[in-house]
Amino acid sequence: ELRTEMIDRFGLLPSAAQNLFAVHALRQQAERLGIVHIDAHPEGGRLDFSPQTSIAPQKLIALIQKQARTYKLDGPMRLRFFHARLESAERLRFIEHLLQALS
Repeated sequence: ELRTEMIDRFGLLPSAAQNLFAVHALRQQAERLGIVHIDAHPEGGRLDFSPQTSIAPQKLIALIQKQARTYKLDGPMRLRFFHARLESAERLRFIEHLLQALS
C-alpha cells in the first residue's frame, strides 16, 4: 500500500526506493521461513537459520546436491552461497529465487 501511495504522489520510484521495497519483501519472506539473517555481497553470501526454521531439511539437501558449487552448509544453522560477481538488482533476484526454492 505504501509503495502504491508513493507512486501516486511522486511518480515512478527511483531504483534505490525500488530496492528498498524489494529488500523489505525478502525480509518478510525470510522471516516466515525462519531465516534470521541474510548477508549478500557481489561474490556470494549466507543465510542464517533460527532453530525453529520451517525449511524442510530435504529441500536444503536437494538444493546443495544439485548445485554443490553454489551452495554449502557452514554448520547446522548457516547456508553459504557463491556466485559470479552480481550487481545489487541481480543479487536481490538471486536471493528471491533461493527463498522460493526453500519455501
